[in-house]
Amino acid sequence: MGLIYLLSLLAFDSLVIMFAFLFGAIPGGWYKRKIPQLQLFLSSFSFSAGALSCIFAKINEEYSPEANTLYTCSFLIILQFLYALAFFGTLYKLKTIGSLSTECIRLQASEYQLSSDLEYYTRGSTYMPIVKTYAIAENCIIIFPGARPEKEIDAEFICKKIDDKVYECLSYIDLNKEFSVKRIVDNGINCLIVFVFMLIPLIVQYMDITAMTTGPTTPEDDPLYNLFGSTVTFLLGALFCKLFKNIKEYAVGKIFYWLGVVMVILSFPNLIIGFFS
Repeated sequence: MGLIYLLSLLAFDSLVIMFAFLFGAIPGGWYKRKIPQLQLFLSSFSFSAGALSCIFAKINEEYSPEANTLYTCSFLIILQFLYALAFFGTLYKLKTIGSLSTECIRLQASEYQLSSDLEYYTRGSTYMPIVKTYAIAENCIIIFPGARPEKEIDAEFICKKIDDKVYECLSYIDLNKEFSVKRIVDNGINCLIVFVFMLIPLIVQYMDITAMTTGPTTPEDDPLYNLFGSTVTFLLGALFCKLFKNIKEYAVGKIFYWLGVVMVILSFPNLIIGFFS
């Protein structure tokens, strides 16, 4: 079982780290010029580790059918579907753009304008709803399906060319080096979200081991049950805030953004109590 737990942990956390890189949730610029390579490595590693966990779970079921574990082959196959989706989606994207190379476009804040007009088209088809914002510069248009600045800033955009004078931004580096409390707070929140996401497999595995050794546990017996529920609420709230903060001018975006804020506020005290109880 230990090997199954380890492989499942590696598969899930690799996927979390991959999306953290894609959305620029990890501070620093050291990885931003290598996004395609990192995405390919992490998605393939996640897919491989997940596939091995399914194989070993199937073997474990045949040799230890009495084991009352959540980590069965049928359960892990559900997770494997997510890993496969990320892996083959990465392969399809790399096939579409043609290579792992990127282009760096440096723009001053005065040289482009951000727009949230959800009517952008490319190659004759709508590029929405993935693209929530795009930048209009003199010689190009940059679309943002992932990480994007909240306002015009001096930045280096790491892009892939997808059409004539049209680029997809994979990540960007803020060239403004001044001290900002808001930037520190945002980086701290992003790191906390990634950390909590990576804790999910460990919490589930702890609950699984407890169930196998002492029988099913109720929330009154184990405070980690409440911690797990608060963790899920916190993550959903944080995701809503992250995804909808730049489109709050639309009614739907405003609703989901403030719903996320409420979920984070309500779950945070239980998270603190759970971690130190």
